[in-house]
Amino acid sequence: MAGPCFHGDVKRSDFERALTPERAAGLWKFARDNYFDKGVKLEDALTDMADKFGMPREWVAVALTKNKRLVKYTNDLFKLQEDRRAALRSAKHYVQTIDAAPGTKALTVALAIPRRVLTFGHGVVFPVTHALDLAGSEWTAYARLTARSWASLNKVQHAKLMDAIRSDDKYAFWRKAKLEIDPDSGPQGILSGGVGNTSWSRRSWDMLKVTRLELAKDRLAALPELERTPEMAKYLASQINHATGVMSSGEWNLGAVSKGMFAPQLTMSKIAKTFVDPAKTLGTYSKVALGYDVPFAERNIASLRLRKATKAAASMLGLLAVNQGLNVAFGRKDRVNFTDPGQSDWLRPKAFGHTLNTRGSMELVRLIGNAIRISQADAKALHGETRTAASRKRLADYAAYKIDPSLSLLGEAAFGEDAFGRPLPWTANPGSKARPKYSWAEYAATKGPIYFGGAAREIYDTLREEGLSASDTTAIMRNLWRGAIVGAGEAIGGGIQRAHEPKQSSGQYVPPNYAPPTVPTYK
Repeated sequence: MAGPCFHGDVKRSDFERALTPERAAGLWKFARDNYFDKGVKLEDALTDMADKFGMPREWVAVALTKNKRLVKYTNDLFKLQEDRRAALRSAKHYVQTIDAAPGTKALTVALAIPRRVLTFGHGVVFPVTHALDLAGSEWTAYARLTARSWASLNKVQHAKLMDAIRSDDKYAFWRKAKLEIDPDSGPQGILSGGVGNTSWSRRSWDMLKVTRLELAKDRLAALPELERTPEMAKYLASQINHATGVMSSGEWNLGAVSKGMFAPQLTMSKIAKTFVDPAKTLGTYSKVALGYDVPFAERNIASLRLRKATKAAASMLGLLAVNQGLNVAFGRKDRVNFTDPGQSDWLRPKAFGHTLNTRGSMELVRLIGNAIRISQADAKALHGETRTAASRKRLADYAAYKIDPSLSLLGEAAFGEDAFGRPLPWTANPGSKARPKYSWAEYAATKGPIYFGGAAREIYDTLREEGLSASDTTAIMRNLWRGAIVGAGEAIGGGIQRAHEPKQSSGQYVPPNYAPPTVPTYK
């Protein structure tokens, strides 16, 4: 095949061009005869072949999938490998919890149900919820992440990408730098189902790891060779972790916090990149300005943070300016709110009477903007509240939004209202115009998948804005549910019609379409 220096002398593109189907078939035959027929696992076979032929492990995997007639067999091996890893993770988790009391196990399962329902079909949200800031600063990386999130619907594609991470020659280096790329690690608080979870949502979340490794390698390669140090790698790993919704291992000791939050890693990473990292950057520039000797790694990461934040902010403001221009050009009434941080639509795209809730650092920027506005508000604007009470309430609302769904459900049951003050269906509180009482159907919708609850909330709010009463709105929604059930039945080939039961009156049977006889009158 090649000498030991093969991959140092040849580019991967040249290797793939030289890899004819016949050569790929020969490599497959070698793998089959020496490994697969002898029961050797795919990951071990790839590693050994890479050593034998002096090429990267990833190139061996590419070679085995080059021949289209053999792709199915290789894909099956990748899938079996991934299923085996998932089974091992589940077994390890079972062993760790085997001594737990039966009541504790049952409670753990019960508390996971609301989260599991809420995140059902959560597969493609992670580029938005965890890495939206990349869309403004590194569009190409963001586009690749989004494409991979969809591609992860295919278990084989996911298995190949996870294997590519494990086989990367810098994998151990970046793991030591605390870059969060371990293929076997799972999200904290967001998804449920145990460490063996192999759902699309879990596979999509794993795509963030692929993006992290790509970003880390690109940024380190852009530096002078003498500066590609482990210390520099740690700075880069921290910045990339925060930009993609996680904290570095052991950072801020999140173990206890994660038990009561819906997405502790995500929330804390937003706080880190919005407040902590800018404070560190300011501290670095202050030391430079005062003439202190600041190491290259610290100066470089401060410059990188500033560039990425500036580019993301400029992209966001540019998007809002374009949004405003289009609204004016097409004569729409919608106007982007650039100036009033006290309103929920501040610095959010707006069109067709709706605003887009951008995620990432802007959540916290809006929270701080609201607090500043409250500090300057007069008594009329505060509606009788003190500034301290109003600020505390805004912070409490934000915290309530981040609580684990199970704890949130228990709190609602205890207080009879949700975190935003809307009375629940079984309470006697009639609610108000600003905070109407939930109907049973509307409340049930809020406990379904996130996207479903959002759709139901939009329908309810629109109907109320059109002037319908709460009872009319509930009746319409109830009939929409019924229509959806009938439509689903028709979609699978079944016919569903309303049943017309004979009416009962005074205990006597009245046939359908019965009309009483006309009684003649006499004069």
